Amino acid sequence: MIRLDRVEDHFARRCAGVVRVPWDPTLQAGGHTRLGELRPPTRQAYLQLAALVADDFGRPGPRPRTLPALGGPAAANGHRPVDPTPVIARPGQEGPDV
Repeated sequence: MIRLDRVEDHFARRCAGVVRVPWDPTLQAGGHTRLGELRPPTRQAYLQLAALVADDFGRPGPRPRTLPALGGPAAANGHRPVDPTPVIARPGQEGPDV
């Protein structure tokens, strides 16, 4: 059985926000659906989701990624840290060792 409260908690710690959208029989068939055809709680949840996404539109540029430091968690898991420097191979040369 899926515990939705645990799923929400998991993503709430990793994302800008979480919106639980209730099941709606109008969506069951798939295809195109008009917002007005949804039940009020479902419609309200989708509007909240759209507002949450739209709040991020005004932020300049991409969010910075945190790369693992040498010897950090990635190295502990047997993975090499990611080098964000782009590497371009010339014809006749091999690309980076991945």
